[in-house]
Amino acid sequence: MKLRSLNKYHNNKTITVKIYSSEVFWVTGGLIRDAAKACKVNISWNISYNKRRHKVNPKYFFLKKSKRYGDLNLFIGHSIYFQNKTASMNENSVVIIFQIQNQSEFKDQSKINLLNSSAKIIVQNQTVKKFLIMAGVNPCLIEVFPGAVDRTRYFPSSAKKNFVLISGDFKPRKNPESVLRVIESNTDIDFVIHGKNLDFFRNYEKRNHNLKLIEWKIALQPKLMRDAGVFMNLSLLEGGPISILEALSVGTPVIATDTGFAKELIKNEFGSVVPINFDSCAIRNDLDKWLNYSKSHVPIDFLNGEFSFTDYGLVLFD
Repeated sequence: MKLRSLNKYHNNKTITVKIYSSEVFWVTGGLIRDAAKACKVNISWNISYNKRRHKVNPKYFFLKKSKRYGDLNLFIGHSIYFQNKTASMNENSVVIIFQIQNQSEFKDQSKINLLNSSAKIIVQNQTVKKFLIMAGVNPCLIEVFPGAVDRTRYFPSSAKKNFVLISGDFKPRKNPESVLRVIESNTDIDFVIHGKNLDFFRNYEKRNHNLKLIEWKIALQPKLMRDAGVFMNLSLLEGGPISILEALSVGTPVIATDTGFAKELIKNEFGSVVPINFDSCAIRNDLDKWLNYSKSHVPIDFLNGEFSFTDYGLVLFD
């Protein structure tokens, strides 16, 4: 990868990473921070953030190391990269692509050339990689890395309770109507929803005993993941989700819709992938199967150490 050429900057002590993103979310926050930590890189940052999604503001991360590997431009999303031609025409630029939302952008050869001028492109699944190669992107630049799990927080547990955990920010893409239909169709099963924007579910919780709502606190998520019998994600659209990695990391089986990289991670012995237009009643078979599954009590997990923050950090900062 071109990024290895950064080794020539060996006399200084600091690398500066400039992050371009339309919003602050888990990638610009926890994932990059924890990847740097796992690689024993001390990190501090000064973030100037405008909540208007169309307004692109750079975020600066200062990574202190014994050697300087050079300045790095990190772009969250190909559209952000295309909008910053001056900054992105740089061999030290890395682009992270979750999903291709606008395929027409890749009919423009100048944009393909722009991607080919980057140092590295990190994609979230094989489908995105195949699309980029078909569009003319150099396959040697592309690394597939679905995500990472902080194993200091997410680790297997002998505890298991027979509840189904659902988590996230319940905006329309999280499919709250279908989630509620599943809960209503399975009143003998306990569900816990840990997240934001939970008002849609409050009336049901007041009238029924099988749903518990918990306002989002990131510190609660690892224990809930460890204790749950099943983790369920029924989103209409996902770039990941990282929550599947967290669940599999602690040995909790997953039921998820076929979106993001779910199908690449969830094998038959680890959980079930269902169509986006799933039958709320038919999902009962999957719930029964995985709630009766005997979770592992030994310190291994479904991911077999394949995805970690250390690995992600080496991909990002190598």
